[in-house]
Amino acid sequence: MCGLILIYYSYKYMLLRVHKMPEMFGDLMATFFASFMPFILLTWCIAYVIFVSEINNTYAEEFNEQYKEDTSGNTASAKDLEND
Repeated sequence: MCGLILIYYSYKYMLLRVHKMPEMFGDLMATFFASFMPFILLTWCIAYVIFVSEINNTYAEEFNEQYKEDTSGNTASAKDLEND
């Protein structure tokens, strides 16, 4: 128990005195990134929609063909697939 208490206070001292945040990472940087976050999210959303639409346009025909094969009732059995 004494060891745990000593470790706690040593970590607390190190965080508050030795490894504290530099002055340049103060309120200005935090407010800048907090106000910049909506633009980052908007950019990510637009990029995601473009990515998904490109994937859909590229593979839609192959997906539809495979879907028709799978639902037509002429599916191969698991043993046939293993032998290929």
